[in-house]
Amino acid sequence: MSFWILFLVFGVLAFSLYGLLPHLVPMLMDRGMGSTEAALVASTIGFTIVFARVIIGYLIDRFFAPRVALVFFLASAGGIVMLAAGAVGPTAFLAAVLIGLSIGAEIDLMAFLTTRYFGLRCFGEIYGLMFAALLIGTSLGPIAFGLAFETTGSYVPVLILCAVLNAVVSFANLLLPRYRQFAAPESVHT
Repeated sequence: MSFWILFLVFGVLAFSLYGLLPHLVPMLMDRGMGSTEAALVASTIGFTIVFARVIIGYLIDRFFAPRVALVFFLASAGGIVMLAAGAVGPTAFLAAVLIGLSIGAEIDLMAFLTTRYFGLRCFGEIYGLMFAALLIGTSLGPIAFGLAFETTGSYVPVLILCAVLNAVVSFANLLLPRYRQFAAPESVHT
């Protein structure tokens, strides 16, 4: 069950977050922001990702990672809600920070949780499957955002859908059990 929860969490997050990224600047410009300011909002996500990676590493070494994931992933749901509500200016920058926190946390959490729930014996195989979920979401998300805009003339419906999906998978982290204990992996001699 843990495998499928994690697979779903990382696939849905990638769909929502990486689906939004290529559409963020055009969406903000469509709302009246200048191209430079919209680009600064997008770059804020990048800066936040760097800081989030350090913060998430510190936190998951000290606290139960699924609960940390809940907080970070809910942050992106909040950022997406802000964008769905029409965020521009300072509010758009805040939304970008909240989204950047999740993007900065997801890959680190994916590796960390894979080792905690499945050990190192088959790490490459299981992590590869988790990464496949992320890549599927990353591939489908931008298409869904583009189709939503083409059919409705607005990003709001897909933003609302993604905010709800992010909230659901954020709380799905609470279904994850305590970590199992694994024996140290046997050394491989070449």
